Amino acid sequence: MRKLLLLTFVFTLFTCSGGDDDSSSNQLENALIGTWTIQSHVVNGQSWILNSCDLQESYTVTQTTITHREYEDNQCGYTECTLTEYDVFSYTVDNGIINGNLLNSMEYCTDPSGVDNTNTNENQVFVTPFTILDGVLTFGTVDEYWTFTKN
Repeated sequence: MRKLLLLTFVFTLFTCSGGDDDSSSNQLENALIGTWTIQSHVVNGQSWILNSCDLQESYTVTQTTITHREYEDNQCGYTECTLTEYDVFSYTVDNGIINGNLLNSMEYCTDPSGVDNTNTNENQVFVTPFTILDGVLTFGTVDEYWTFTKN
């Protein structure tokens, strides 16, 4: 039943999230702007258990960039909740698909005393379907997706 609902969701995503109508696409882009905090992560129909640190993960979307912040505890040598990844992407939206190009990425994972990996690699991209329905941003595929709510 869950897979049927997910397939229906993906079908709805591609048929109702913009099409050739520029005003619908602009409305979807405008609805995307803001700060979104994670609510769930589902892989192959199974919800991951998110702790209070995981629940700090967020995306801040402006008209030109998406900034991702990820937090972890008890990993990478940290014993408390710590920002471990900070990524900034430029992006476009087309027919309910976000196309992102990495502008800057900082990972704080392997050296808890400071930034271990800072790079800018414009060749790194992501492409993912998304919807915003009843104030919930959902992105990903049928096999793996995330939901976020706007702060």
